[in-house]
Amino acid sequence: MADLFHHKKLIETISEEQSFSKAAKKLYIPQPSLSVIVRKIEEDIGMPLFDRTTKPIRLTDAGREYLRTANEIKLSERAFENYIDAINNLQNGYLRIGTNQMLSDLVMPAFLSVFMKEYDKIRIELLNADSTTLETQLMEGKLDLVIDNHPLDKNIFDQRELYHESILLAVPAGMRRPELEGQCMKAEEAANLSKCDKKPVDLKVFRDDPFILLTKGNETRQLTDNLCKQAGFTPNILLEVDRLTTIYRYTAIGTGISFISDTLLRYINWTPDSIVYYRLPEKVSTRPVYISYKHSRYYSRAMELINERLDEWFQNI
Repeated sequence: MADLFHHKKLIETISEEQSFSKAAKKLYIPQPSLSVIVRKIEEDIGMPLFDRTTKPIRLTDAGREYLRTANEIKLSERAFENYIDAINNLQNGYLRIGTNQMLSDLVMPAFLSVFMKEYDKIRIELLNADSTTLETQLMEGKLDLVIDNHPLDKNIFDQRELYHESILLAVPAGMRRPELEGQCMKAEEAANLSKCDKKPVDLKVFRDDPFILLTKGNETRQLTDNLCKQAGFTPNILLEVDRLTTIYRYTAIGTGISFISDTLLRYINWTPDSIVYYRLPEKVSTRPVYISYKHSRYYSRAMELINERLDEWFQNI
């Protein structure tokens, strides 16, 4: 049974595809060869990993326990590798970082390009996904740390605030309100709110305008829904998209009003004068961005270094 878990990837792929033939295509191996490998593992175990009487096929209890054990072994191996990496002064260090879409697209490239020049022996894998997926992968040990807005269970995860970001109202220049000129901001002001003294706008002034929002299930969408609800109206939603950068572009061409984070404005190339911005009440529009990792995770020297550099980086944005 020495090589019992050597073929974990094969079993995992069959489980995901719920089909030997589909898994074989995805793995680029002949289906007969795949079936022979699985049969040999099942013979070694003494029981089947898959229930082949159902359509689609499913893992048996033994199959589920096989994958759980294989993942635990992989985690133990990686923890030992990280330990050795720390002793060897970060030779062959490896980190997997999860972030939301906006941070992955705009912030992390700028940060990682600097970090990896200084620590070129650390290999980094970056995943962008929704908050639920990031939490699940962090729980399962598939990620070393996560940077996101979503608060996690403190009994399971270590979590601390990196910085606070604000959600702003972004209005196409053609929809601006003359009576609010004293509260109106250009992109440079909106990207540096701490240096701007403009008063918050009453959101219900725009209740009859078309809005472009993120799709439901997103942390930012939940926040913006609450902002509209507290202002006493349901927004007239013209369009829903899954990226904040896409929303920004639609707003820039005058399609509708949106909610934009000041983090985005610090990293995106502004569209001159095509959008104006309004501050929203701070208590409901400001939120923390967290860095999170699992309690039981080995805290390698590579993780220590990236934490230190992240703190320095985000203090300056």
